[in-house]
Amino acid sequence: MQFSERRCFGCMNVYTAESDACPVCGYPADGSNPAEYLPAGTLLAERYTVGRVLSFSGTTACYIAYDQTGDCPVYLREFMPEQFCRRTESGALQPKESAAEEFARLCEQFDTQGRTLAKLRDLSIMLPVYDLFKQNGTSYTVSEYLEPHTLS
Repeated sequence: MQFSERRCFGCMNVYTAESDACPVCGYPADGSNPAEYLPAGTLLAERYTVGRVLSFSGTTACYIAYDQTGDCPVYLREFMPEQFCRRTESGALQPKESAAEEFARLCEQFDTQGRTLAKLRDLSIMLPVYDLFKQNGTSYTVSEYLEPHTLS
């Protein structure tokens, strides 16, 4: 009997649909992101499938994602300053009326930072940024994904 395959939203490895959790990382098959973040499985730029939220800094959310063109996992950073915006039902970010100008200014700074980091991709100490795009009323950067390692 053959089972269909699916991609784990926790580590982006492929596993059979019969499993309740990923055999590689243990992430539950029904795992989802909190409502304020992009839903796992969202397709961005017709290329990147969003996985679980890895971190949030107050202004950016970092997700693991899968690059369908490059056939590899990536880091996807979303400009998302929680004090200046809210997520709509469609997944877009909408600036709060009183903070629209500040949101736009900070988004432009995020874009500038992303373009600067993309130019520095040849430096071995930098996590290379290799794509930048706008969607959902905000900006995104895409970086190479590095497997996490513990110090032990």
